Amino acid sequence: MSAYSPHLQQANLLSGRQMVMLAIIALHALVISALMAMRIMPDVQPPEVVLTGRIDPPPPEIVPPPPELPVTLAAPPATLPVPVPLVIIPQPEVAPYVAPPETGPVESLPPMTGTGTNAAPAVASTALKYTAIRSADDYYPYASRTLQEEGTAIVKVCVAPTGQLEGRPVIQATSGSARLDAAALKWASEALRFTAATERGVPVGACKGFRVHFRLH
Repeated sequence: MSAYSPHLQQANLLSGRQMVMLAIIALHALVISALMAMRIMPDVQPPEVVLTGRIDPPPPEIVPPPPELPVTLAAPPATLPVPVPLVIIPQPEVAPYVAPPETGPVESLPPMTGTGTNAAPAVASTALKYTAIRSADDYYPYASRTLQEEGTAIVKVCVAPTGQLEGRPVIQATSGSARLDAAALKWASEALRFTAATERGVPVGACKGFRVHFRLH
């Protein structure tokens, strides 16, 4: 037994060295494993915080209504006057007139002097004379013919010594129709030509009345 003790001691020493080497190797392996584990492990993110409870939605946006525009009522159209149709009554054609003698439809009254209605008859060498260049029928109003108006007007004229009318003719007696009276005055003013009366050869002024007849033929 004493002969094998050195060999046993040497065997025990080898076993102790091997154990130390194995321990060192195991320690290094453990360190390397720890380092690798630290590299491989992903970054741990903090957990998200989830809030619980009721969350009210934001209040709706209040849009103000558009302003009301003033309403302007259009004025009603003015009533236009209804045009009255113009009725033109054709005038009858008048044939050329030949002046009749003084004994025609116009009757001569005794001459008067002055301009008064109560003038005394004049004593003249020659009486006041006249010539009709147009007939009184040419002045017969068409409306009077249509309405069959007839009448006789007495028209007084005063003539100056020059043979011209002094003033306008006047109606001494009406025919009963204003239209016929106006036609008689127009005829005396436009259609008569006068020769002044004379007294002892000197032209003098004189007045004369005419009966103007308007008769339907």
